[in-house]
Order: sequence, then structure tokens, then C-alpha cells
Amino acid sequence: MITNPERKIIKVPDGKICDYIDDKFRRDTPEEYVRQTIEKRLVNEHKYKREQIKIEFGLKLGSRRPRADIVIFPGGYVR
Repeated sequence: MITNPERKIIKVPDGKICDYIDDKFRRDTPEEYVRQTIEKRLVNEHKYKREQIKIEFGLKLGSRRPRADIVIFPGGYVR
């Protein structure tokens, strides 16, 4: 993971985009652009803190272990 607290300019490899929340490189797809737009709106319009938001968060549902694209934890609860 890239630590980029100052939101500095970083070089992104071809075919990748840098995630707005966790600064990880993700595949450059139309679906990822939608997710990035949602992430930015959650922070900029709805005023969630980046620390409250987790991307591709693993869940446990019985014996299944699906992942949620975006999870928002309550204020004051940082995971």
C-alpha cells in the first residue's frame, strides 16, 4: 500500500488508477471509475472521513467469505 497522507503526486502504472481512499493501485475499468466517484462523494459531499471507509472489505457469512466493495463504519469507530 502507498502511504500518501499529503496527497502528493505519484506515478501510476499504465492500466491502473490510484484508489481515492486507500491509495492502492486498481485496474483501470469503467466500474472502478464509478467506485472512485462514489468514494469521492462520500468524503467530499457526505463528510465521511477516509478512515471510516474500507474498500473491498472481507465479510463472513456462514461459511462464505464475500467482499463488499465499500463499507462505511460509524463515526468514532475506526477499523
